[in-house]
Amino acid sequence: MKKTGKIFTLLLIALLATVILASTCKPAKASIGSYIWNPGSYVYKGYDSYYGTYIVAYLDGSMVYVTIPVYNSLDPYYGYGDNINVTDVYMVFDWGLNVSCSTDLPVTIDYGENGYFEVSFLANEDDASNAWAHIYTTYAKFNYTYYGYNYTSTWTSSYDYKFVVWTEDQNNAMDLSRTYSAYANAYPPYYFSSTEGSLLASKAAAEASQGSALWAVGNFTQAKTHYQNAVNYYEDAFAAEEDTGVEMEGINMNATKKEADAAMLEAQATMNQAYGYILLGLGFVLIGIGAIVFGLRKPKPP
Repeated sequence: MKKTGKIFTLLLIALLATVILASTCKPAKASIGSYIWNPGSYVYKGYDSYYGTYIVAYLDGSMVYVTIPVYNSLDPYYGYGDNINVTDVYMVFDWGLNVSCSTDLPVTIDYGENGYFEVSFLANEDDASNAWAHIYTTYAKFNYTYYGYNYTSTWTSSYDYKFVVWTEDQNNAMDLSRTYSAYANAYPPYYFSSTEGSLLASKAAAEASQGSALWAVGNFTQAKTHYQNAVNYYEDAFAAEEDTGVEMEGINMNATKKEADAAMLEAQATMNQAYGYILLGLGFVLIGIGAIVFGLRKPKPP
């Protein structure tokens, strides 16, 4: 009996330990999805040579709109409830901004589903200096059940693209850089048939190179100037190419007219020569006829 009692006690302790461990278990899988930086509100998204990283840039004074997906990854098969209740979603930036979502809360998200939370705020260079790219963290607080017990937890997610507030000079320089790149990719200097057009396109490339170098060290105002020069040179190159094309067209038309006139003269000479041969042939024919007539009329000897 004593042995049986010990076994029962051990089983009871093991059961209690299992319950305690289950009740203290926390979800370990982060479930905040990729940020959706709403197109149309940011002015640039991609790699930037000055910041040396991938950024999402907003113009100073513009509104930032970002959607944060929260995915319920807590599988009921492992003891979690059928859904979670999200009670707060907010973003904290490195300059101290703490902004909560504007979505009505709480939001219930079933297992395997996403909930979407909208965050918006004003991009302000006075707060978020453009001297560096800013980092941020997103938090999603939620309630859930685990083996019938109620818990509260928070998922976090770090940044994907660093956040930057651009000045007008930065924005204008980037726009001009894109324009130049479009010109240069479509019409490299060696594509121009005129010497002047090719030379101007090469000058544009040199200006763009200076603009790129100045951008990389943060001199955005001077970078804008050189990118503007690059665009101007390319547009002058197009104009020179067009003028050369018109000039060449006129030269070709004159050459064609001269060739046509020469061909007409040659044809006329050939025709005149043909007429001469015809008349000469007719002359021989008439001489032959005259000789025959003369032979017929010549008196016969007695």
